[in-house]
Amino acid sequence: MRTLTLALCAVLAILAGCPRIGGPLASASDRVLPLRLPEPAYEDLFPYYAELCAVSRFDRLGVEHGGAAGHAVLYLKGACREEDAPYPTLRMCPEVVNDLQDPRHGVGVSVNAAYKNVNWVAYPGRQLFFNGNLVRGQTLTQEHFDATVRSIVDLGVLRGVEVDEERLVFTHPEAPLEERTAESLLGTDVAVRFARSLWCAKVPLGRAQMERAVGHLNELNRRYASGEASYDYSLYYDNCVRALHDSLAAAGVWEPVKERSRFLGQVFQMKVPANELGQLSERITSLPVDDFDALRKDAAASASLRAFGWLPTREGALLETAPVHRPNQLYDTSLQMFVVEGPGERATGRFRELATDARFTQLEPNLLYYEERYRQILAQPQGAGWRPRSAADEALRARYRAYVAAQLEEVRDLIGRLPGYDRR
Repeated sequence: MRTLTLALCAVLAILAGCPRIGGPLASASDRVLPLRLPEPAYEDLFPYYAELCAVSRFDRLGVEHGGAAGHAVLYLKGACREEDAPYPTLRMCPEVVNDLQDPRHGVGVSVNAAYKNVNWVAYPGRQLFFNGNLVRGQTLTQEHFDATVRSIVDLGVLRGVEVDEERLVFTHPEAPLEERTAESLLGTDVAVRFARSLWCAKVPLGRAQMERAVGHLNELNRRYASGEASYDYSLYYDNCVRALHDSLAAAGVWEPVKERSRFLGQVFQMKVPANELGQLSERITSLPVDDFDALRKDAAASASLRAFGWLPTREGALLETAPVHRPNQLYDTSLQMFVVEGPGERATGRFRELATDARFTQLEPNLLYYEERYRQILAQPQGAGWRPRSAADEALRARYRAYVAAQLEEVRDLIGRLPGYDRR
């Protein structure tokens, strides 16, 4: 994804001065990003989750430099590729798989400007999607890179995908188009840590919510692959973030991107990966779950309570980070993440605050925090500080109280299932 253009900068300058791109996520140091990878126990407790990641820019030595704004990708545990489909399509996995090394665990989804007849492509399993099948300590060599290209082709993940060859970057012009395409995608859309560092926000979903996210993504590709609509990647309006954002909106996480008919409207809602991650991090950690009236006024939160009995600020919502893979013979491994930042650097400061809080990065402190929070909510008198304005409000309040009670029981069950945990 390209950096912000001068046009965007000029528009924002009218309001508050041109924002800078930077903050603590933009440091060139290779030591500012702590390694916080998934905890194996997490997988046994949460059968479905969505994980949105903002990833740094990249530099493939002697070949290509990535855009300053980085990229965004989405991982869905519990969703799988429809392997026989004529173009990239998802389905619910036939069974829950908790092994992080198993390709049936879930699916990674990424959007690319090179696609002509689809919006996104999906890749099976965390190990391929994030790590390109590298293990810790293994050197990323040209031989492993080439083997990964072949594995992408052999898996058939690019079946039915048409590309704009002028947007591809490859080193073997004599290779078949599918291999040239796979080479161009590595380090961006798949095997992401070959080239980039990750900042991720993960939120558990129910099965019905995952089905909604899968349905939204499938409908996008169906429309483009069928010719019903023409896919046109747009930096301002339909970039690498839009489809991922709206799939989470379909699952009840937040509001979808609004349709804008005018250019300035598109510019003001343009999605930048690191900023999107910051907004999701806030959404899954900082909604006022103890303030029913605030939740009632939040359109997405109240709709999610009604549809799913679910709120995004919840137990199991965690932040994870991981640096670009090392040792690495092919890419510059300096950390380079960029955030559109206005006065006060609130966005980067807030993300750094959340990402260093054990309640939002470690499973056991997270579960204990929400147990106490739910207990305090239920200890309050049911009508304290609020008067219903309608029968619908009263029904939503009852649903909210039932939700909190159910979550308290669930989080206590999860705590009891933590390996080695003893309440005594």
